Amino acid sequence: RYLKPKVYKFKESHIKPFNGKYKNSKSYKPSIRFETEPGEQAQVDWGSFGKIVINGRTERLYAFVYILGYSRMKYVEFTIKQNLQTLQNCHIHAFEKLGIVKTILYDNMKTVVLKRDRESNLEPTYNSDFYDFTKHYGFEILLSHPYWPREKGKVEAFIKTLRNDFMNGMKFGRDFFSIGDLNGKVNRWLDEESNKNIHRTTGERPFIRF
Repeated sequence: RYLKPKVYKFKESHIKPFNGKYKNSKSYKPSIRFETEPGEQAQVDWGSFGKIVINGRTERLYAFVYILGYSRMKYVEFTIKQNLQTLQNCHIHAFEKLGIVKTILYDNMKTVVLKRDRESNLEPTYNSDFYDFTKHYGFEILLSHPYWPREKGKVEAFIKTLRNDFMNGMKFGRDFFSIGDLNGKVNRWLDEESNKNIHRTTGERPFIRF
């Protein structure tokens, strides 16, 4: 299916310059931080967390991350797959926990968009099954610009936090014994710490803002 992507109008933005040796280079582009209204936008991405061995089989470990733009409330689900069915199930679980927003921002993952011309303004070809899923649950797809991950800065930043503050030092067979066990632990961490700690950008606790 050929679908015209929605043009998102930023309601509030300011330039946040880089700090570093590339600041004065020709390729330097400033980061743009933007805030959205309650219920307006979420960001979704996958994080990769190495490998684990389950029943003698080596599997890659991924984390599905859904973060609300306004409140910064987060939902995380660890999986060993990134296929369409897994992506849809993770969305459903996130919706049950945090609700459904008007738009969700993605990168160019194949389960969402099959083809996109990086050199022109041609309309992207969305995955028709995922597009049907969006219509069923009543939200619209937003796509970040190719090769510009900072456009999804909220979810990108949180994946780093998840890696450093939660998964750092965690070992399968010692700290968790199954995917279900790991998901139980990350949900407790979100409820007791991450979603309760004051966010440095908003200056508020995500669960209060939510």
